[in-house]
Amino acid sequence: MTYQSPSIRAVAFGLVLSALLVSCLRTHPAIYIAIDTQSPRQRFGAEQVIRSLEKLNRQVELTDDQTSAQIIVIVEEENKKTRHAEGFHLKPSENKIKITSSGQTGAMYGLLELAEQISRYGSLERVRETEQSPRFDFRAIKFNLPWSSYRRFEGLQANMEAARDLEMWRDFLDMMAENRFNTLTLWNLHPWPYLVRSENFPDANPFSDEELAEWKRFWTQLFQMAKDRGIETYLLNWNIFVTEEFTKHYGAGNIDGPKYNIEGIDSPQIREYTRESITQVINEYPNLSGLGVSLGEGMKGWSSEQQVEWVKDVFFKGIHAADRPIKFIYRAALSGTHELHRQTIEESGLDTPENPIIVELKFNGSHAFSTTRLVRTHGGGTGSAYWSDPVPEHHKMAWMMRNEDFYRLRWGESDFIRSHIQQNGHEYVAGYFIGSENYIPALDIFSVPDHPHVTWDWAFERQWLFYMQWGRLLYNPELEDAVFANAFNQRFEGNYGEAITEAYKLASRNTQRIAGFFPFSWDFTLYTEGFMRFKHHISLKDMISLRTTDPEFVSIRDYGEGDRKFDAQITPLELAAMIEADNTRAIELVESIRSKDPTLQSEIEDVKAWCHLGNYFAKKIMAATAFNQGKKDEALLHMDAAIEEWKNLICVTESRIQPSSLGHMHGTPGGDHFHWKNFLDNVESEIDWIRQQ
Repeated sequence: MTYQSPSIRAVAFGLVLSALLVSCLRTHPAIYIAIDTQSPRQRFGAEQVIRSLEKLNRQVELTDDQTSAQIIVIVEEENKKTRHAEGFHLKPSENKIKITSSGQTGAMYGLLELAEQISRYGSLERVRETEQSPRFDFRAIKFNLPWSSYRRFEGLQANMEAARDLEMWRDFLDMMAENRFNTLTLWNLHPWPYLVRSENFPDANPFSDEELAEWKRFWTQLFQMAKDRGIETYLLNWNIFVTEEFTKHYGAGNIDGPKYNIEGIDSPQIREYTRESITQVINEYPNLSGLGVSLGEGMKGWSSEQQVEWVKDVFFKGIHAADRPIKFIYRAALSGTHELHRQTIEESGLDTPENPIIVELKFNGSHAFSTTRLVRTHGGGTGSAYWSDPVPEHHKMAWMMRNEDFYRLRWGESDFIRSHIQQNGHEYVAGYFIGSENYIPALDIFSVPDHPHVTWDWAFERQWLFYMQWGRLLYNPELEDAVFANAFNQRFEGNYGEAITEAYKLASRNTQRIAGFFPFSWDFTLYTEGFMRFKHHISLKDMISLRTTDPEFVSIRDYGEGDRKFDAQITPLELAAMIEADNTRAIELVESIRSKDPTLQSEIEDVKAWCHLGNYFAKKIMAATAFNQGKKDEALLHMDAAIEEWKNLICVTESRIQPSSLGHMHGTPGGDHFHWKNFLDNVESEIDWIRQQ
């Protein structure tokens, strides 16, 4: 599949359309949109066009009659061989605006593009021609479920009710469709009893018939809503867990619970139960698009040979026994040899040329927002065995952009995403996942209740720019920042979109610079937003001793006296200067914004929070470098400045972001609730540490 760069050009309408539009502005006759009214995706896209036109005080009506319509949608499914089903051609011509596609999803995206252009340019007359096709076929969100969850702590389990709220899912799926995400992946340890009652192991299910019927209604509606928006759904689990009821009636097994990295308990009954559940789920939920497996947790101590034998005997057989084919995600090996897992994938028989198996690989482990360079993955090395010698024919890779680095502060760095795609969007890459393990974007547990800045219902709505930039750029990485600026201008009065979009870009770079400067592996080895490693504040002593992850950065230890040449690498003091320059500019941009809108003010304060955190890091780099060179007085001056930046960080967050549960602090003596103010003592104690050395 090749990517067609959108050739956008201003198109002057003919005299007939010009006269028509001038007349419309005077008399406001109805604008007719001709769509297939039986297509949920076209209806969804048309709703957005109607909203954009109604903001211009235009009356709009849907119709099936193309002859009288000013906006026409044409789906030519016979052209799928030459045009991507998710692509479209938007063309103003003579007295019509035509959207053509070879699929319903492409038609929906064309309508969404039209709606966006109307809002951006403020007129039908200024709509520009564009032809677009997705850069990646697989554009997914990872969404961990709070029931049978991988981890257990207050911040996750608080979402039990919200994650079963179909209103939340409607809004979330709307957001996904608007941002061109086409895949929703749902993860938990043991999904099967929430979906089916195993025919031969009925007592393994903990729910009554009435309770299970409620669950079935939930899943059925969720999968249907996703399909109506052109979104595929996958269920992924961590392999070999069972319910407590199963162990009571059918023998020993690893119970779905808070312990997950445990020795694998296996039996013929467990295999048959799981295999049968897989087959039933596929058969009973026709709108479920795919399944996936993660081989690791619940299999501690197993060899790669044992793991692949299990997945062949259970997952592959269960899928092949179903009444229909289904798509499949194979999570890359957490340990052992990648080569054996690749061979298993290639021999599975689950792929077709149109639908290769997706192999998920965590880009830079749990901290993808560290550097655009592939430094390490789970399972060791970079995982290149999955795509080299030779290039795969039965599967494609999908980078898992795991975010365990920021939840509370909004983020928006479009250049990072573009650069990531440019460096890592190889032919063997199907696309990307984005998501977290320790954060469920349903219930907003971060905002101070009833604060005037809270104008949203759900947590993901706070991070709207994060989702918009990732989804839109995975579809079209050449998209201009002006699109994101327009989104700000549509949300807030004052036409400040360009300034705040640029400010977010500069401020969000602190994420990569902090994360790239420290070593990490699994989730809790780093929490960038909180400046934490292994549940503790990162100290001066840590900064002096630790190596960097990003190969572009020189560590403080390697920099030493600063008397060596490091070629193109960035030294600690150069990095500190870059950070301060970007943060200074970002603060200048947001301080130029004059608005009393509390939600826009909250956006501005998040930019400032990133800047104060980044400046704290920069000052601490200077302090650690000076101390390492024996310049204690200089180190004390820099650390004094760092403390002031941390206090500023507290100041711009304390009134609107409440202390809330964080997995990275789970089990610590002081409790698992995080706020930057809780670490002020740690920050101030660095002065005493310097003096005592």
